[in-house]
Amino acid sequence: METETIRQYIREYSYIEGFQQADRVCYRLFRCQGALWLSVGDACRQLKGLSEAFAANLLLYLYENAVSARTACDVMEDLCGPMAVPPRGRDVE
Repeated sequence: METETIRQYIREYSYIEGFQQADRVCYRLFRCQGALWLSVGDACRQLKGLSEAFAANLLLYLYENAVSARTACDVMEDLCGPMAVPPRGRDVE
């Protein structure tokens, strides 16, 4: 199964004692089997009914506002309807 990355951003979080753990979150828009997919960290879903340009703007919005994977799922569900199962063997990073 061929996967084409369209756009990707990486957000690095440093360790701040008492506030947060060090983390790295990948925000990625990709095409797999002819469909657009968006992933934020461990969350991934198919973007049904969205153009590539709109999806790219959504990805940038999620990245620039440091939207968490959980909140990103809610946003994508609002835009695209119920969750779809991610393609097998997807590589997020």
